[in-house]
Amino acid sequence: MKQQSNTLEKILLWTYFIWGFVLQYVYTVNINVPFRQSLLALVNGLAILVYLFYIIIYFAERVSNVYLPGLIGVGVFLVLGLIYSRHQIGIAYVASFLLIVCAGTISFKKILKVFIYFSSITLISTILLNLLKIIPSMIIFSDERIRNSLGFYYVSFASAIMFFYVCAYIVYRGKEITYKELVFLLLGDIFIFSYTRTNNPFLLSVVFIIYMFLYKITGKKILTHFKVCKVIASLIFPISFFSLLWLLEKAPISLFNQINKLASYRLSFSVRAINNYGIKPLGQKIEMITKDGLGGFGGSNYNYIDSFYIQNLVINGWIFIAIVLIGYTIIAVRAIKQQKEILTMALILLALHAIFDPQLFWAWYSPFSLLLGQLFFKKRDNKLLI
Repeated sequence: MKQQSNTLEKILLWTYFIWGFVLQYVYTVNINVPFRQSLLALVNGLAILVYLFYIIIYFAERVSNVYLPGLIGVGVFLVLGLIYSRHQIGIAYVASFLLIVCAGTISFKKILKVFIYFSSITLISTILLNLLKIIPSMIIFSDERIRNSLGFYYVSFASAIMFFYVCAYIVYRGKEITYKELVFLLLGDIFIFSYTRTNNPFLLSVVFIIYMFLYKITGKKILTHFKVCKVIASLIFPISFFSLLWLLEKAPISLFNQINKLASYRLSFSVRAINNYGIKPLGQKIEMITKDGLGGFGGSNYNYIDSFYIQNLVINGWIFIAIVLIGYTIIAVRAIKQQKEILTMALILLALHAIFDPQLFWAWYSPFSLLLGQLFFKKRDNKLLI
């Protein structure tokens, strides 16, 4: 039985590696992939079959001791995944929801290890081939900045992947991470920022790296020790979400304009999206335009919503946002109870990153979406499997 479980786990992790790498490369790298749609359909279809098979086998082996609330939750969650797949990304969303459920059965560090591997391949190969002039860059001029995509489809993609890479790597290595590793992460982050000039993921990555330097030097836990820090960390996702709503709807216009300019006018697009489309319980399909008629980024029709919170509030609806906020709050509370100081810091930075960037729930970008799967399975003292 144990050998069979280990084999299934390896199949699951290898499937995540292939699926995550292909989607990350196809969706982010500035290359023309032959038979792009067919490739995505094939990879997503095979991943769905493997994930479904894994879930069926897992519950079949535990049919006499199944956690009924969790099983009902899995059913509801997968139905919602089917509904949301009609709004954006298609069957990749179905695969993502299935993977979240599967990931709840294994150690999160194994998930992080796979993500680190395929993200390393994407970052290193794309940047190297770009520097060798094999993969072209996208260059834009924004607010007196020259921004280079380093071979990725858009200028922010390399920085976004690097942010999640830094979070995943630090959480994976934990207290065992060396100063040399932290220096390499910092140098990599600075290198990417020097070309892409993408502020939000760069600054948050630097904060995490500096935090780890200080944590290694002092060895003192702050976020999981002091009561006020624990309260803020526990509620960081609702705090971030409702702070953003206040900023969009109630903040003084001078403050709104100042932050809007610093955020490359992303707040304006969020306000326009809410006003134009409204908010529905189960969301709606929106064709977001990111290119003008000449193939360039921008134009009067540009309507992309960068904020994870607002994008999903408008497209997937308030039920989805409520599930995400509640789910991540439970994860944060459990991390604090287990004194997972480093994971707690990562969750804080992820919540802040989601204010201005959309990738939190896309498993080929962020392995931390897979933490939510642990809520479907009853564990001793509700501890996180990490």
